[in-house]
Amino acid sequence: DTVNNDDQLGATLVVQHLVAAGYKNIAYLAQGIEGPVEAMVTTQREAGFRKAMQQAGLSRHLQVVSAPQTSRELQNIVRHLLESRNRPEAIFCWTDFVALEVLSVARELGLKVPGDLAVVGYDNTAWCDLAQNALTSIDQSGQVLGLQAARLLIERIKGRENAEHYVIAPRLV
Repeated sequence: DTVNNDDQLGATLVVQHLVAAGYKNIAYLAQGIEGPVEAMVTTQREAGFRKAMQQAGLSRHLQVVSAPQTSRELQNIVRHLLESRNRPEAIFCWTDFVALEVLSVARELGLKVPGDLAVVGYDNTAWCDLAQNALTSIDQSGQVLGLQAARLLIERIKGRENAEHYVIAPRLV
């Protein structure tokens, strides 16, 4: 049994939102990982990002930057990206934690978000709603994910033998 968020669709929603707002030079800040990654959420989000950028005719603007998840290393990568000659107009982050780090570095560099830079996260954590963050994010309906996982577990305990796969459509907030 599996219960998942449609991560490729979530990334597509982000790109569509940013393109509709007039952004073209959009970067994806991916999780720096090693080993088998095909099923990892960051890989699925990157695939959706790449496909959506291609569909929007923005392949030449596509940037994917892998970043470690420790704060100091992540901040250094973001600082380098934001100080580069080809600074992106918008950054889509694989998770809200990374997006909050991007907001921090952008403010440290004197950039206005959303004026100078757009930032979008993924997960819609409670931190997104704080006034100092006001972060656009993809909501993956964590409560629904949990309820469906519990339902599937209870059904298995009661004897269901056939595998069930439940995919939840994300939404941009």
